[in-house]
Amino acid sequence: MAFPEKNEPPIVVNMETNACVYGKVEIAERKKESVPEDWIFGKHGNVVEHPEEMIDGGTLLPLGRF
Repeated sequence: MAFPEKNEPPIVVNMETNACVYGKVEIAERKKESVPEDWIFGKHGNVVEHPEEMIDGGTLLPLGRF
């Protein structure tokens, strides 16, 4: 959610409840590392550990999934 301001920077509120933040997945992808299995889904809805599978149409898992 973001609130634009005329004379100030916008106020941005992020209230996601994911198991991890996207930036951690992106860093793991750059390092060619896997991530814990409770972090991400692939594009077919399956749990994956390789960041590129999430980045290619998947999503972050919600907190408390397992």
